[in-house]
Amino acid sequence: MKFKKYVLRILVAATIISSPYFAKADIYKENHIPTFAKTIIEKIVDAPSHLDGIDDFKRKPRQKRIKDNINWYKKYGKVNTNYNNYCLDIENFGDQNDFLDRKNGLKHQEGANVAARTFSTKDKLSLYSAVNEKYKELNRPVYFRFQGEKILDFKYSKIKDCSSTISALNKLPDGKFFIKPQSDSLGKDAILLVKKGKNFKFTHVNRGKIDLKEFLKITQNRAFFVQEYIEQHEDLKALNHSTLNTIRIITTKFNNKVRVLCAGLRIGKNSQSIVDNASRGGCFVGIDEKTGKLQKYGFFSKDRAVKEHPESKIKFENYQVPFWKECVETAKKLQMMSPGYVTVGWDIAITPEGPVLIEGNSTWGEFIPNLTCRGIRKRWEKLKGI
Repeated sequence: MKFKKYVLRILVAATIISSPYFAKADIYKENHIPTFAKTIIEKIVDAPSHLDGIDDFKRKPRQKRIKDNINWYKKYGKVNTNYNNYCLDIENFGDQNDFLDRKNGLKHQEGANVAARTFSTKDKLSLYSAVNEKYKELNRPVYFRFQGEKILDFKYSKIKDCSSTISALNKLPDGKFFIKPQSDSLGKDAILLVKKGKNFKFTHVNRGKIDLKEFLKITQNRAFFVQEYIEQHEDLKALNHSTLNTIRIITTKFNNKVRVLCAGLRIGKNSQSIVDNASRGGCFVGIDEKTGKLQKYGFFSKDRAVKEHPESKIKFENYQVPFWKECVETAKKLQMMSPGYVTVGWDIAITPEGPVLIEGNSTWGEFIPNLTCRGIRKRWEKLKGI
């Protein structure tokens, strides 16, 4: 009887040791993964996939996903919170080692000559001024610069000699205008203005409809500027009519030669959106940099991937971006006039007449290109060696 009990205990212990949960605990311990990181990894592994079930994509086994996350943590000393966003949980989607992380993703800026920079990409009007000196046709008019009720100087303002923001607003012609902070990014505090006579309708990116009093309050702590609203090409408007859907072209410059690293189209999520930023729920789709045609899948920063726009129902695959050749030439031209910057992500809008510049981003982020190109490290190294 004692022998049977002894054997039974051994069998129970063996079962526990061989169970997935015990193995899971062991793999964390063996790799010296701290408890806080283990907790985050477990949440990531148990979270829904962005591509599982779409077409023939299949999710990796759970244990393989855990190992992926452990390997990333050991390599970078941090958890890859974008593991599912990058679709690295999907079999054969991409090589994890080819994906840049936030900590080490922008090392390609090493060697950039800060002293040589003629403008700051963080200051939208600094870039506007630099471009205006050489490629004026790529800019859209700035009507005035202001902060709250106070008018601020700007060399290229169309409306001058106003005593207040309200008086400058009254001088605007009837129509639509886009108002944004001079230095913020990610679409923060962007405002759409529609003016008719003495009536003003303001729509804030987060707050929706706001009145004049709230508009002046929102803008009182930093500089803003009023710019002509860009009427985009019909082919891009068809994807989502409520937002200006813009192209992001990332260019690099080595040995005084400019190359395109990656490109994508950003599209507003729905008809209530006024900006196309991924951080504001927008969709982004990779672009074949040779043909200007969209890739098959559209991605969101949080939601599941899609093959067509949620509202317009237009399929992305092979959808042609208009004036593509001109867009690439524009980005390369801008990169060449940007001393001190190794890499810039150019945001470009396409009007019925062709491309115009929205802004440039030296810290263009790795999220969108990583995903749409399924990793960009190898691309970068290849371009660097050409």
